[in-house]
Amino acid sequence: MLPFGRAEVAGMDRMIAGLAMAHPEDEERLARGAALLDDLHTYYTRRRVGAEG
Repeated sequence: MLPFGRAEVAGMDRMIAGLAMAHPEDEERLARGAALLDDLHTYYTRRRVGAEG
């Protein structure tokens, strides 16, 4: 059973696990994770705007 009942949770789980494996230092994990989530937010924001207009 996936948390929150959403299929995309599995992808997010693996993305975060990969980030943690690739970057042992917390500061680098935080920087890379923040950039990744910022980019994901940009995608969904632009997609939503594009779908309306």
